[in-house]
Amino acid sequence: HIFNNNLNPFIQELETNYKLPRSFIGLSLLTAYSSAIGGGYMVSTNGVDMFPLAFYSSLVGMTSSAKSLTIKKCFSFLIDEQVRIDRQWKEETADLKQQELEAKRMKTLIYRDSHLTTLLRSVLPYNPKGVTRILDELIEWINSMNQLSKKEGIDEQIWLSTWDGVPYSAIRSGNQKFTIEKPFIGIIGGIQYQKLKELFKNDRGFSGFISRILFAVPEVDEIPLIHPEYSMNLAISSI
Repeated sequence: HIFNNNLNPFIQELETNYKLPRSFIGLSLLTAYSSAIGGGYMVSTNGVDMFPLAFYSSLVGMTSSAKSLTIKKCFSFLIDEQVRIDRQWKEETADLKQQELEAKRMKTLIYRDSHLTTLLRSVLPYNPKGVTRILDELIEWINSMNQLSKKEGIDEQIWLSTWDGVPYSAIRSGNQKFTIEKPFIGIIGGIQYQKLKELFKNDRGFSGFISRILFAVPEVDEIPLIHPEYSMNLAISSI
């Protein structure tokens, strides 16, 4: 009931015929809305303090509980657009030399994998509305932190501040300063119950990291049994 009435047939199909958990559908749609809006709008409760609509979302359930399918269905419009962008990028860069390729601006809506430094310096500057990372397994996000650091890195702290929309800046030798005024990165993925404890390691339960993640848990744990020949009506899926 919190979504636009025009989405009711789509939501009903996901719940009734695909038998997807309502909590999975709700959080995935909210995150998809957030990803489409990106940094284009901010929210405020007092007219002064402004916050982005970034979501760090986790669908929690047993194996084969349709976590990835739910995300795929709710993000289908963004996934299709990203496929179009990727095909265009491939065509435009096919004959470019490395130096020309590095100078070309890359348009991105959603992505699967990238080092945080690359994301901040090579992707977000050319995508001011932000990007969203879609994962089958949310633990991949955790395990990918600080991969470029020989010792303990600061990826987690950057993710904490990015969720709040805190401007990112870095200063390097030669008076080189790099700034992103409104960083926006969304996250969504699934996780099994037995792996939840991994999210709390390294004192993440006390740092505020866990508090920034929205969890969706199904009312009933089950493996959805979808009829193999069923497919959603095109008129509904294109809403």
